[in-house]
Amino acid sequence: RASFVDPLKLLPALMRYDEMRTMSGASVMSVEREAHVEAAHHEAHQGIRFLEHCVGTWRTQQPSIHNYLIMLHACHSEMDTLLRSLRGTSPNLVY
Repeated sequence: RASFVDPLKLLPALMRYDEMRTMSGASVMSVEREAHVEAAHHEAHQGIRFLEHCVGTWRTQQPSIHNYLIMLHACHSEMDTLLRSLRGTSPNLVY
């Protein structure tokens, strides 16, 4: 784990990323930009990928990280992915 990376301090940036990603699909745009945005929506959500890494590999125990990851799964993932994420969490964490 890189000691200079604090996932908790990155939460505001991850929230902005998600907001921009969500808003870009809802705005009126040119055909060319619309195709680019549509392709981006089919790509993996980078915030989910990063937070999954924090929880899975780094074993981050901060409730804010877990809560935001679950919220992202609820908004952007299939139900089975959300349930798998919930089952994989520690029962000792407070959400």
